[in-house]
Amino acid sequence: MKVSIVLAAYNIEKYLQECLDSIYESISESDEIIIVDDGSTDSTAQIVRNAADKHSQVIVHRKSNGGISSARNDGLALASGDYIIFADGDDVFIPETYKFARKHLEQSGAEYRDW
Repeated sequence: MKVSIVLAAYNIEKYLQECLDSIYESISESDEIIIVDDGSTDSTAQIVRNAADKHSQVIVHRKSNGGISSARNDGLALASGDYIIFADGDDVFIPETYKFARKHLEQSGAEYRDW
């Protein structure tokens, strides 16, 4: 089972690294992180580039500012996971919560993305 985490990021330099660190700590090796930089004008773009350089699971998409729905739609189009999680750059993942949710997805037979 592969999970795609679609992370919309716009001028979120203050919180982004903490968010990314919490995701790295939580996810499985088969998961992917798709970061959509929605035209940030602060150092968000540099943080995102550094993340992609350090972690093979990170896919970066930079676009002109179009708002959160536009950023999430772009990320969704790039996602290859069976399940999608949407996150914002100021979110923090709790590893135990992510693992609990993943376990129950696997055990429940929940429908998965098939498009």
